[in-house]
Amino acid sequence: MHRPARVLLVNIPVVEPELLVHLRAVDIQIVGVFGRFDEGFESTCAARPDVVILGVDPPAEDEIRRVRLLKLFLPGVTVVAFAKLPDEVVALKALDGGCSGLLEHSINVRNLTLAVNSALNGQLSFPLAVVGRFLTQVDERRRGVKLTGREQDVLALLAEGESTGCISEILSLSPHTVRNHIRSILGKLGVHSRIEAVLKAGSLGLIDLGRAAAS
Repeated sequence: MHRPARVLLVNIPVVEPELLVHLRAVDIQIVGVFGRFDEGFESTCAARPDVVILGVDPPAEDEIRRVRLLKLFLPGVTVVAFAKLPDEVVALKALDGGCSGLLEHSINVRNLTLAVNSALNGQLSFPLAVVGRFLTQVDERRRGVKLTGREQDVLALLAEGESTGCISEILSLSPHTVRNHIRSILGKLGVHSRIEAVLKAGSLGLIDLGRAAAS
């Protein structure tokens, strides 16, 4: 049975009551409105949203950092950032944090519906005004990450959720060698855990997270 898309709003300055009513007509259900993740992280997880719209206007660094934590608890959730005056710096921070899009200026039925539908379809959505500069910076950062062929193989298997032992068997490598490759990958990507490596690699286009999730 079809159900509406479940959307959670976090750190959004103003939410007009009329918006909640109009969204029901376009098959979107607002399951909660929180000032910050701190105010209801457990409730956030309990609501089991499909999409989280997250305000990232300063100071929201902590909110962006919590996106990865949220995805650990809710692997299927998609997060779209919102900023009144976005630029490429905000866009990159949102992407690095695991957000799949960036809304700008205001929250209304039209742009929220487009953002939610894009997120549910696995598409990235960023404002045209910043996307050119944003893609240039992403491309420069991608070129700065030099993974060996074997490291790319290991990274792809990490994205599929394989353990060290399984990667060892699949690639015919010793577990010690696999662990060395993983340490090298973490260092080159500037992260501290496997899940961070996968998310960072996905944000840089080094792996296809959608394909990895499907497998």
